[in-house]
Amino acid sequence: MKEQFSRHITIAIIFIIITTSCATTTLRFVWKDSAYKGSHLNKILIIGVDRNPIVQGLLENEFVEQLKTRGIVAVPSRTISDEGEILDRETLLKKINELGIDSVLVTRVRDVKDAGRYETYPYIAEDNFYAYYLVCCESVSIGRDIFIETKIFDAKYDKLIWSALSETILEGPSLKYSIESFVTTVIKDLHDEKLLRY
Repeated sequence: MKEQFSRHITIAIIFIIITTSCATTTLRFVWKDSAYKGSHLNKILIIGVDRNPIVQGLLENEFVEQLKTRGIVAVPSRTISDEGEILDRETLLKKINELGIDSVLVTRVRDVKDAGRYETYPYIAEDNFYAYYLVCCESVSIGRDIFIETKIFDAKYDKLIWSALSETILEGPSLKYSIESFVTTVIKDLHDEKLLRY
């Protein structure tokens, strides 16, 4: 009887941990080019936040799926190059033109609080999508508050049109849920800023 009661308590504790472990994303800063007069974003190249292929796959797939529900085509960067390959600028631009990409969305980790491991990359002086593509991808193995910078560039003119700094609070082990929270928040703001049609 005592053992059965103990087992029920353990199951209840596990259930509480699972149901209360969540990740929430808040936008801390958003900027949009007020002079941008281009059309809505229709075909976006998504460049992921982490060179870890699992994290990159989850992130890019989430953008693809959520944008698809809004009638927007998103192309994951990992589909235009071999795993781990960094394309030179000319090759990347050629692929963007071939695919009819109108915008490039790049995410990169800016900071991590309570991190077990975080690889810091140098400050990016140039503000174009290729510069971000080269050094976008820090690695995070453990972290509670993850600050992610997201930028969208007009592909034709390589001009920054939208930028945001977000904070994702990870309160559990669910990487997928964290990514869903982050992508949902980013897409909602893009819609509110009239960059997405739906």
